[in-house]
Amino acid sequence: MFKIPGCNRKLTLDKDAGRLLTALAADYHKTVRPLDIGRVDEGGYAFREANGASGHLSNHASGTAIDLNWSQEGAQGSKLGAVFFHQVKHRKAINEIKARYGRWVQWGGDWRAKDYMHWEIKPGVTRVMVVNACKQLGIDADGVRKP
Repeated sequence: MFKIPGCNRKLTLDKDAGRLLTALAADYHKTVRPLDIGRVDEGGYAFREANGASGHLSNHASGTAIDLNWSQEGAQGSKLGAVFFHQVKHRKAINEIKARYGRWVQWGGDWRAKDYMHWEIKPGVTRVMVVNACKQLGIDADGVRKP
């Protein structure tokens, strides 16, 4: 279990991917939209199939994906997320997060079937690559990134 730095939310995630995704969530909280307003609507681990991919497990099933602010960003194909992320200041903040973490993490908002709340470890990124990313970015075992 990882506590997102700077807010009162926790995520259940893989021990290594969790460090990287928790740091990303903290940056999201600071620069895009607060995570700890209203009901808890963030999540990590959930053993389930991927949406639209029968027989294939979601990255949530391995604890290598997070969903942030799902009541505000909405589910896959959400108009809420499309309107919010069309705004220049929000898109700029997302682009800054992608610039920092994009070698290892992908955003569902870039997919053809938009999933604005979703972030996951990219296909082909290994555990060793994630651990090295955390070292490079100064992320400790709790997911706290040192500026």
